[in-house]
Amino acid sequence: MKQVKDFDPKDVSEPLVKATRNPVEQEEELRFQTKERKASQLLFADLCHRLERVTHEVGKRHRRLEILFPRPLVQALKGCSPYPLFRLLLPHIDTTRKNYSIKHAGLAKLYVEILGLDPRHSRDAQKLLRYRQPRPPRELDSTPKRPCTFDWPEVLEDILATRVTQQASRATLGEISEVLDQLTR
Repeated sequence: MKQVKDFDPKDVSEPLVKATRNPVEQEEELRFQTKERKASQLLFADLCHRLERVTHEVGKRHRRLEILFPRPLVQALKGCSPYPLFRLLLPHIDTTRKNYSIKHAGLAKLYVEILGLDPRHSRDAQKLLRYRQPRPPRELDSTPKRPCTFDWPEVLEDILATRVTQQASRATLGEISEVLDQLTR
């Protein structure tokens, strides 16, 4: 006996909407996608490198903008949509991507699980899970890398520093955006 699949209106409505759209609208959407494609192909590692340089720049705002958007990049994107770039730079303004619904405590638990750390006995797991709590005086490291901090990104960076290679990723802005979109589903 054949099993009947449940009816999902999305299966019919999306192709129907695409078929009934004006050809001019379809052409504009295609043009917009091709303009976005160039920015999506930029390397995420390059963006991270520029952002790191900007954080160390104490000078004028104009200089920080020159570091973040150098002339060759602006020339390469001329006539193209910088939407994929700005979507990653300004996530709080992006209304098309839903909220991840995860906070630092949830992220800490995920990292402990992903890294395969023992939540009870691993010092790194305890640092992640209790990043807001100061270290007790008896637990002084022989070579402290940083002073005691309650900043989640610094704690995470400290723990990942020995586990992550220094080789730059070949991931593009488009690939990173795709992964972030999948996290919201």
